[in-house]
Amino acid sequence: MSLDCKDAALLISMRMDQKISMLQQISLRWHLMRCEKCRNFDKQVMFLRRSSQRLTKPDVLGDDR
Repeated sequence: MSLDCKDAALLISMRMDQKISMLQQISLRWHLMRCEKCRNFDKQVMFLRRSSQRLTKPDVLGDDR
């Protein structure tokens, strides 16, 4: 299964919320090895996810719960 950039972006987004199939994982990895733009998008999505997770932790916000 060969992915274009649109399909790769969809899989990158999907895997943030759900588990993608093994075939999808392999196809995405193959595409990311060959496509710098999608690798950058993947890094940006991961950065945003990590940042938002840090912001939702009570100790980061100074919440005294």
